[in-house]
Amino acid sequence: HLTTAAEGAEAFYTCANNEARGETVEQAREIDKKTMEAWLGHPHHYVFGNEGDFEEKLRSLVTSVSRAVGLPPTSKSTTKHLLPPHPPSHWISHLESLSVKFEVFDIEKVYLLTSSSSDDSYTFVRRRSLNGVPSYGRTTVTPPLTPGGHPVELKRIITSREYNTLTNDYPDPDRHVILQKRISFIHLGQACQIHCYLSPRTDLSILHVQG
Repeated sequence: HLTTAAEGAEAFYTCANNEARGETVEQAREIDKKTMEAWLGHPHHYVFGNEGDFEEKLRSLVTSVSRAVGLPPTSKSTTKHLLPPHPPSHWISHLESLSVKFEVFDIEKVYLLTSSSSDDSYTFVRRRSLNGVPSYGRTTVTPPLTPGGHPVELKRIITSREYNTLTNDYPDPDRHVILQKRISFIHLGQACQIHCYLSPRTDLSILHVQG
């Protein structure tokens, strides 16, 4: 999501260079907010604000797209913060008290046996449900291509049949099945998620913040 110039870069917001644009600054901000919230909780929801110049904004965009398609990223990353081990209901109540819009997802992650020659590579499948409606994905993580780089993630959407086959026939017996509640919301123009673990631990909550 490329944040409108009307939010944080008002001096560059104009209708003069786009005849299809007729919104005032205030209207543009409201439309931008609604658009951003419409994608709340999407696994590849990235928000690019106007903290720096436009070139910096584009560099952040290229980095995130590169990571999404399995190319080595250059700079943009997600930071993680350990939270007090409260249950999901605590964080939901807290966000409600702040009138913050959020979505809650049920996550099941199953690690698979792999034939990779690299001990550092691994693959998992994930079921992600919102209001009882699931979607499925498969992710393979390989070591960085260059020293000091980021791991490379290759992701693809799979069907429920593929998910059931893989989790029934190829689960890694040395790894736990991960169950989580994930609470997605926007804070200060950044996509955030609270990962509340339900299994194999129930005393772990981690905040993921888009870098």
